[in-house]
Amino acid sequence: MRKLAWNLFKLLVFAFIIYGIYTYFVPETEVHTVDLDAKEEVLHHTTAELTELVVTESRNNRELIVYEEDFSASQEISKTVFNWDIFRKSQTVTSYGTALYTVDLSAVTAESITYEEASNVLTIQVPHSCLKTVTVDVEKTEFSDVSRKIFGWGDLTLTPEQQNVIQQDLQANLEELAGRPDALARADQSAVTALTQLYQNALNPVDSSIVIHVAFAE
Repeated sequence: MRKLAWNLFKLLVFAFIIYGIYTYFVPETEVHTVDLDAKEEVLHHTTAELTELVVTESRNNRELIVYEEDFSASQEISKTVFNWDIFRKSQTVTSYGTALYTVDLSAVTAESITYEEASNVLTIQVPHSCLKTVTVDVEKTEFSDVSRKIFGWGDLTLTPEQQNVIQQDLQANLEELAGRPDALARADQSAVTALTQLYQNALNPVDSSIVIHVAFAE
């Protein structure tokens, strides 16, 4: 009987030692609870903050110049007598102009913006770029030598009204070139780069890791 009691005593001592070693070397695990409602509230606030920054930046740059390109257009002017070709004299006028393209950022609203938290991508839908102006550089205007038929003597002079018509035609030709789909596509490509940089600079103070994706609203 005494031997059984002694064995039980040793077993209890051994168990106590094991328990002491375990509690000493194994740290106590802390249980943390996550407030899902609070997390959702913070996320919503962050999304709203990003949206407000983008909308504000868009309002501050309502009509942003995103691209410019130089174009040239030529037109032949001629004069004759009695509409006979042998009296004809002609000259080519070449005009140069610079086209400016803009994006109307006033159309960017909260509905234009989506934020994907998982990928940290902010997508901003903007209007396509459009041709704003074509400014002719009068000093660059070129006049070719006068081409003459056999009896096309004398200078090729134009009345002020005729000169005005030619200038209007050249302006229209330049605007037609600047408004072609390929030119607008180049402007859109430049707009993506310019607007990505614009919004990235605005959001960097909040989170420089945000990926800006500029898309065109259809």
